[in-house]
Amino acid sequence: MAAKLKCAKCGHQIDSPKHCNRPMHIGKVAGQDKLVCWMGADCGSAEIPKHCGVAMQEAA
Repeated sequence: MAAKLKCAKCGHQIDSPKHCNRPMHIGKVAGQDKLVCWMGADCGSAEIPKHCGVAMQEAA
């Protein structure tokens, strides 16, 4: 599970938001990509931050 999010356009990185004291990851919620808790989307989910006008991606 990635602990950072990265902008695909410029490479800017940020720490992944945390939920239940662990980094969230990108997963599908109702067919849309969202940040989800490591315990599942029912525990917590959030919009993926944007940078340079596009949703950030998990850093490899």
